[in-house]
Amino acid sequence: MGSEIKPRSSKASNTMNGEKLNGESDVDDDEQEKDEEEVLDDEVLRALDEMKKTTPVDPIHALPLYSLLPAEEQSRVFESPPEGHRLVVVATNVAETSLTIPNIRYVVDTGKVWIVPM
Repeated sequence: MGSEIKPRSSKASNTMNGEKLNGESDVDDDEQEKDEEEVLDDEVLRALDEMKKTTPVDPIHALPLYSLLPAEEQSRVFESPPEGHRLVVVATNVAETSLTIPNIRYVVDTGKVWIVPM
């Protein structure tokens, strides 16, 4: 992507063997990491914008899937989406172990966990 991450200037001249001089502290590593992450985020967003300009994207046909959804509604995930659409299934963990949906290319797990207090 061409950009180079440049670390924030350090205050090495104000330190000697890890000791602080003139009351100034060393560079805050957390702040530097945050700055680097922001640069990376910007690079990713720019790359996505470029991809959007050059890559055609089909419209989305989104369907829910969860255990309390009526069986008739659940079965819709097994039907082909309308012509020229991509199927997106927004599901709870019922889809992880209970069934197989054909033509699924990616699974995104949010990592959320439900904890029942005892």
